[in-house]
Amino acid sequence: MSPPHILLEDDYQKPLHDLPANFNYQSPNEVRYFYNQTYGNIFKIQELKANNGSEYAGCIELFSCYFNEMALDGVCAVAEDFDNPYEAASKALEAFEIESETLIGRYSFKDFEIKDTESKIGKQIKGAYLSESYQQFGISPFIYKYLATKYGVLVCDNTQTYMGHMLWALSILKWGIIKVYDCVEHKFIGEIDHKLDPAPIKPWSVPFNFPMQKEKHLRQDMCVRTDVQFHNIVLVVDNSTLS
Repeated sequence: MSPPHILLEDDYQKPLHDLPANFNYQSPNEVRYFYNQTYGNIFKIQELKANNGSEYAGCIELFSCYFNEMALDGVCAVAEDFDNPYEAASKALEAFEIESETLIGRYSFKDFEIKDTESKIGKQIKGAYLSESYQQFGISPFIYKYLATKYGVLVCDNTQTYMGHMLWALSILKWGIIKVYDCVEHKFIGEIDHKLDPAPIKPWSVPFNFPMQKEKHLRQDMCVRTDVQFHNIVLVVDNSTLS
C-alpha cells in the first residue's frame, strides 16, 4: 500500500500576483459571498473554469471584502443573525456595499474519475494557497466543503506539504467517514473514521529524513515512514458523508 506522500519542503506557494494561464477570467463559473464568523468579515468565492488546453479543470480565487469601520460593524451585526454563511453574507450585502476586494487565496483542481462499483467524476485538489494571516479561521476547510458539496466528490492531492496533511488530518477527516482509494487498482481499499485512535489504516507516507522539529504537525498513527515515494493512494470525500 502506498499512501499520499508528505513533502519535505514547506515553502510551497502559488503566488497570487501571477495569474494562472488558461483560465476564463471574463466569465466566472460562479461567484458567491460568505460570512466567516470567526474572522468577522465577508469573503468572495470566484470559481473560474479552465479553457481548452489547460492541465486543470478550474480554480477558486478567494477575496477578502473591505468595508469602512462603521459599515463593517453593521455587516457583522446583520450577519450574526444567520446560521447559513451564504445567507448571512447575502443579507448583509443588501444593506452595505463592498468598498474593495483583496485576493488572498487560490485553489486549483483537476477532474478525477473514481472507478469502483460505479464511476464518479470529482475534483482533485492540485494546489492550495491562502495568505498566512487568514490560515487560522477555518477558511480552507470551508472552500473544500464548497467543492465537495457542489461536485459530489473531493479528492486529496497525491503529494502534500505537512500543512496540507494537517488540513486533512485535523479538519477534513472530521466531516465523516473518508474513503481510501487506490489509483492503480481503481478500487477503494479502506475507510478512515477520525474517532478511531490509532487509525486502522495509514494513508500518508513520510520520508525518514523528515525534519524532526516538524513531526509535531503530523498525525503519527496515520503515517508510514518510508524513503520510497508512492503516490497511488488518495483520500476521497463523498458529499453523502458531510455533516
